[in-house]
Amino acid sequence: MSMTTQDITRNYTAPFDHMMSLYAEKFQNSNNDRGAAWFNMALAAFNEQSFPTRRDENWKYTSVARILNMSYATATDTKVSPEKIENCQPNNLDSYRIVFVNGLFKEELSDFNNTEQGVHIFPLSELPDSGKLYEQVNAHFNSLDKENNAFTSLNAASTNEAICIQIERNAQINKVIHIIHLSTDTEKPFVNNPLCFVYAETGAQATLLESYHNSASETSYFTNAVNRIHLDDNSRIVHLRVQNEGKHAFQVSNTSVWQRKDSTYSGYQIDLGGRLIRNNLNVNLMHSGTHTDMYGIYLAKNEQHIDNQSFIDHAFPHCTSNELYKGIISDKGTGVFNGKIIVRQDAQKTNAFQQNSSLVLSPNASMNAKPQLEIFADDVRCSHGATIGQLDESALFYLRSRGLNPAEARSILQFAFVMEVLENVVSPEIYAFIENLIHDAFRQ
Repeated sequence: MSMTTQDITRNYTAPFDHMMSLYAEKFQNSNNDRGAAWFNMALAAFNEQSFPTRRDENWKYTSVARILNMSYATATDTKVSPEKIENCQPNNLDSYRIVFVNGLFKEELSDFNNTEQGVHIFPLSELPDSGKLYEQVNAHFNSLDKENNAFTSLNAASTNEAICIQIERNAQINKVIHIIHLSTDTEKPFVNNPLCFVYAETGAQATLLESYHNSASETSYFTNAVNRIHLDDNSRIVHLRVQNEGKHAFQVSNTSVWQRKDSTYSGYQIDLGGRLIRNNLNVNLMHSGTHTDMYGIYLAKNEQHIDNQSFIDHAFPHCTSNELYKGIISDKGTGVFNGKIIVRQDAQKTNAFQQNSSLVLSPNASMNAKPQLEIFADDVRCSHGATIGQLDESALFYLRSRGLNPAEARSILQFAFVMEVLENVVSPEIYAFIENLIHDAFRQ
């Protein structure tokens, strides 16, 4: 008798049973009927879903068994100094600050004011019961059973405090909205379930910086992140995700974006830390005139595993997308890139570009790249490709002839290779912040 995928993965729910029981007790002992209803929807979806295995085509190169075989505890409240949070921020950045420590919202370390014109930031528990943002949140919980993603349902059922962000019509928010996730050493492994909703009204513009940091030198933990971003007509969101998790950490992130007419979404994914990282980014172009940017940098060394999966759905005419990912794989690191673009029959005049380029610097390192382009329209301009290579020996020789030692020369060439991805980052403070983190990663 053969076993189904659900049979194989059913035992993997055990590490989360205790956590689920605590959340069920929390809602039973509260008067939050709305939260209890959403929790029950998420729990019902989670109980019907299976975690992926390597039998699933999109998870062929990434096994989540190491994540799911671990025994987790709920995170405990940890005191963190304001100075430690300052170290997680770009210098001199004018920002709204939202801080989580081990998955717990820290109001005393956060700094945002909902009375300021143009932007509204709510913990989920304080979200008003009406309006477009509420409709977006409610739709998320109601659709979990159809999404068939156990990680997303787990997140919805066990998030400590989601963040909801609404940018008002025609508002141009000059301050960066910075969500800081800091993980610290704890006695037992824990799960962090960040959940963020963003709704940009017509003509709105804002920058969202989502960064993951650690002072956890030895603790294993699992970050299970979900973002849901809606862009109304002619709005623009710049979204930067900077992942610098601990060396024993796991992270699975699921980001979904919906774009209305003439909107622009520019997403940057920077992966520097972690033990096993999986990023799923799905963008749905829901009207004509939209533009989508996807940029990524990933550095995998020692035994790090970094898997980037992207999907862009071109369903309407006169839309453009630009995707560029660059990675460096060394030691026993492994990298995965699977980028899929669909151009549907009605999506005439589409212009789509996709490129993944990787350096593999060790005989024990590996990279699996699968760019995919499916075109069902006939009046389009589309290209895709992948390259895997090594450092240019002539460039190394040139730098060494100018007095640099081999390590310095290699570092300069690697840095130049990946930094092309960030050339469109307009904030000098954020650019310098990421630049310093990449330099630190090369030195480790």
